[in-house]
This record gives sequence, structure tokens and C-alpha cells, in this order.
Amino acid sequence: PEEGRNSASKADTLDLLVEILWKRDQGRSEEIRLLAERSVALRRAEGRPDDYKLGTSLRDLATLHLVVGGYAEAKKHFQAAQDILEKHQDKRPLEFAEFQNNLGGLYLNLKDLLPARACFEGALRLRRAHLPPTDPRLAGTLNNLGSLVREIAEASDTSSLRAARLDEA
Repeated sequence: PEEGRNSASKADTLDLLVEILWKRDQGRSEEIRLLAERSVALRRAEGRPDDYKLGTSLRDLATLHLVVGGYAEAKKHFQAAQDILEKHQDKRPLEFAEFQNNLGGLYLNLKDLLPARACFEGALRLRRAHLPPTDPRLAGTLNNLGSLVREIAEASDTSSLRAARLDEA
């Protein structure tokens, strides 16, 4: 039990460092990613696969990969986090909304537009239910939905152009 508390305490410290460093200096993303990976490893070693803090550590690691363009790694960690965080969404709806918003950003970057839409709409529903209408997190999710609409329009325009070129041939 003492070793488990030590491991959890170290992971909590690493999570705090990741948060502070990320807010201060995103240019150190490689170092921050290594700290986040260590936190995940410590939490996994605790042997509690459904632990909320493991889910948030995985989410943070996924977000770090997303920001630097490591989409395959981001997707892997987001999927692992989703399995855990969904079990806790009733108790922590705003944190789950943040998770959905970040996962939607991954899908948007991958041009996987239907899952992106589902994530952004889920995040917006939760945020509208739990935040005042002037909260900037609502605007962030609405902005992401706007980016999604732009992607859909561009994909539609590209398909129309291809069809028009085929008709001309």
C-alpha cells in the first residue's frame, strides 16, 4: 500500500509538472511528453485500470501528441482514455466535455468528419448544460464546429469539382 501511494504521489507530481510546463513553454513539448508518459506508466503500475486519474493522464498524453502532429499516437491514447473517462462522465461532465472537444480535434485533423462532429456536439451539449452562456469554453467548441463545417464544405466543393471534371471528359 505504501508503494502504491508513493507511485500515485509521483504521478500526481508529474501531472502537475506537465500542466505547468505546458502552460508556460509549449516549445518544450518533447520533455513534457516524456513526463506525461512517465505519469501514465506510474498510474498503470498501480493496477487500477479504471482509475479516473489514469484516464486524465492518458488524455493529457494524447493531447500532447495531437498538438505536435503525432496523430497515430494521439488516437491510441485517446481511445485508452475514452474507455476510462466515459465511466466517470456523470461525476465530471465538464472534464469529459474537454476530452470530447480534444478528441474531436484529432478526428478533424484526420479528416474523419462524422466522429469529429459527434465529439464536438457532445462537448457542446455538456458545456451548455453546465456552464453559463458567456463561458469561453462554449465559444471554443462552437469554433471547432465552425471549422468542421468549413471542412465539410471544402470536401463537398472538391467532390463537386471532381464530378464536373469527369463530366467534361
